[in-house]
Amino acid sequence: MKKTLILSILLLVISGCNLQKVKKNHTQSRKAPIERVKMSWNTLEEAKLTLESAEDPIFVLFSGYGCPGCERLAKLTANNNWDSKILKLNIGEDWVGALSDKLSVDSIPTFFIFDKKNPENSKKIIGFAAIKIFMFSYFKEG
Repeated sequence: MKKTLILSILLLVISGCNLQKVKKNHTQSRKAPIERVKMSWNTLEEAKLTLESAEDPIFVLFSGYGCPGCERLAKLTANNNWDSKILKLNIGEDWVGALSDKLSVDSIPTFFIFDKKNPENSKKIIGFAAIKIFMFSYFKEG
């Protein structure tokens, strides 16, 4: 009984440590530009056009500075050479903030898979642990 209680508390603490609430006023500092991969989105309109016309699945990671889970995902993607497969967006950029509002991004890190060919494969994944599990299962196979 005591072990179960301790394990439950530990799981709650661990899961809560991976999420950071998004500030809706989008005032995070901009220490570096948005990381761009294969695609170049500089505005909300460009993002919409790309998502509407994409033939292959698009992987988008919403992250921000000072977010421990986001920093861990950045290291994970770099160490596994997955950076070329994922578009990383800084929630601190005004237009990214507007896009995150449209997509109901309430915490970071948040990862989206947009698949126009197979809409049932499109999904939203929230939190470091869940995103990490998806990345290892999807990108290691592919």
